[in-house]
Amino acid sequence: MHAPCYAAALTSAISGAASGETIVLAPGCVYRLATALPTIGTDTTMIGYDTGAIYNDDDLTTADNTLDGNRAYEGGGIYEETAALDDNGSLIMSNAATHLGGGIYNGSRVDMMLDDTTVFLNVVDNIYNHGDC
Repeated sequence: MHAPCYAAALTSAISGAASGETIVLAPGCVYRLATALPTIGTDTTMIGYDTGAIYNDDDLTTADNTLDGNRAYEGGGIYEETAALDDNGSLIMSNAATHLGGGIYNGSRVDMMLDDTTVFLNVVDNIYNHGDC
């Protein structure tokens, strides 16, 4: 499933994704979200080419997903600036950032909860966390 370069398309793709589905993000696109994403379904894979997988400005909850091969200046897998991040059981790997947070960039002072989440093989660093983890 492809998600064209606007936030509503990404929200629609996530809402409509069946278990085990792959969502391919538009090359070079930044999906800037003003409201929380729906909970990303079980075993969903999000793949971006030359773009971060998720840029979020509101609370984000994900579970049992794969974010693989995404690229951004900060937060190749997930960029979270102003709100809480809660993930359970996801695999965040082989993402890259040119500055901070190849896997996850959490620039907020809000808690980040990672439960049984694997973050590895991300370039610059796996996690940049300004809040509590």
